[in-house]
Amino acid sequence: MLKRPKPLVLLILDGFWYTQETENNAIAMANTPYWIKLLVYVRGDKPLLSWGSLSDLAPIMLAILGIEQSSEMTGKSLLGLV
Repeated sequence: MLKRPKPLVLLILDGFWYTQETENNAIAMANTPYWIKLLVYVRGDKPLLSWGSLSDLAPIMLAILGIEQSSEMTGKSLLGLV
């Protein structure tokens, strides 16, 4: 009998479209949030997808590590959706 594999968490943070420079940067000048599409959890064969923002990444990583989120952080962990 095959055993069900343990859950796997994979975070890929590449910084695509993110830059500290604001001069001639239309995204930074427009104060547009950086949206991410995040695969939160796979239950069986069906992945649950959720939309979030760049500010949600740190709370997600803290939740995975079991560290409490600071009250000053504006993002939220999307792991609570499962």
